[in-house]
Amino acid sequence: LEFRRVLFRSVGAAEGCLDADLWKALVESGMATVGLSEAAGGSGGSLQDAAAIAKAAGRHAAPVPLTELSLVGGWACEQAGLALPDGPVAVVLGDGARTYWAPVADAYVVVTDAGVAVVGKEQVSLGASGRNYAGEPWADVTVSGASFVAGPSVAQVRARGALGRSLLMAGALAQATEDRKSTRLNSSHV
Repeated sequence: LEFRRVLFRSVGAAEGCLDADLWKALVESGMATVGLSEAAGGSGGSLQDAAAIAKAAGRHAAPVPLTELSLVGGWACEQAGLALPDGPVAVVLGDGARTYWAPVADAYVVVTDAGVAVVGKEQVSLGASGRNYAGEPWADVTVSGASFVAGPSVAQVRARGALGRSLLMAGALAQATEDRKSTRLNSSHV
C-alpha cells in the first residue's frame, strides 16, 4: 500500500500528458509489464495481477499508458512472438483512427487484418488530435513500412482494450465513491 502511495504521488501533475517520472517508476518496478510472461520480456504474474494494477492506476487517474502495454499492446506482441517495445506505447487498431496515447508514445503496436507489427515514431504520421474526457491524448495515426507477423485479430485486441478501459474506469469509480462517502461523512459532522 505504501509503495502505491509513493508511486502515484505525482499523479495529476501531468494533467492530460504523460507523467514521465511515473512511467519510469512503473517500468523500473516491473509493474508496467505485470501479466506478461518473463520469457516475452514481461514481469510475469497473472491477468488478475495486471487487472489489480490497472484498477489502482484508474483509481489515481495515473497519466500513463499502462494498460496499453500490460493488457493490450504487450499482450498482442507476446501472442505474435514479438519483443515488447520500449517506452510508452500506443496501440493502433485497424485504420488508426483515434489512437489513445499516440502523441506521447515512443513505440506503436499496430494490429490490422494483416497481423501485428511494432513500429517507432519514424514510421508514424499523426493527424487530427485531442484529449478524451479522462485527459488522455489521442491522435489519428497513419503507419508506413510496417512488417506484420501473424497474431491476434483486431477484434481480440479491441476486446483486451475494452477490458483495460473497464478496469481503469472501475478504479476511478471506486475512488469517486470513496470521495463521495468521505464528503458525506464530513458534511454530516458540520
